[in-house]
Amino acid sequence: MNRLLDKHSTFDDIIDKIMETVLNMLFALIVFLGIPYFIYVWIQFLLW
Repeated sequence: MNRLLDKHSTFDDIIDKIMETVLNMLFALIVFLGIPYFIYVWIQFLLW
C-alpha cells in the first residue's frame, strides 16, 4: 500500500514537471514570436 502511494506521488510529480515544462515552452514561444510580431505591426503602423 505504501509503495503504491509513493508511485502515485512520483506520477503526480512527473505530471507537474511536464505541465511546468509545457507552460514554460509556451511562454517562451509567445515571447520569441510575439515581440518581433508586435514590433513589425508597430513599424507598419508608424510607416502607414
